[in-house]
Amino acid sequence: MIKKLITTLTLILGLSLSAIGIMHAYAGEPTGNYADSKYNFRFLKGNPYDETKSRTKFNKSYYYMFNTENNTSYEAWARSHGKDVSGGHYYTIKKNYYGKKLLYNLAVEKSLWGLGTPSVTIGAKKNAAGHANGVWSPDYDPNSP
Repeated sequence: MIKKLITTLTLILGLSLSAIGIMHAYAGEPTGNYADSKYNFRFLKGNPYDETKSRTKFNKSYYYMFNTENNTSYEAWARSHGKDVSGGHYYTIKKNYYGKKLLYNLAVEKSLWGLGTPSVTIGAKKNAAGHANGVWSPDYDPNSP
């Protein structure tokens, strides 16, 4: 009797997890969140941290970041739900750098069973006063210019 119960519960659990995976794969969600959104980091001497507004990430691609102006060097990394998901990858953006950075991240992989569409941000830090501006998107489209 107990063996049958354990077998039945194991089978139900397996089918439930399979159904979740199938629903996620065919949910008709967007394949990526590629639209650019502005960021404006303000670094203060007493509070060196800043981050972008939160956005939804749909795939396992890099975060896309395009720096348009900064009067100081700073460090940037991937965050999700207030936690570091950079996998140890931190990027130094040099003073007056103009251009693209792709930020490695494990946001989707660290979401519930790797099935989620997590809320993500870019964290930034500088130990001096300064600012940085640009655009970013949670998902990177390798076919974009």
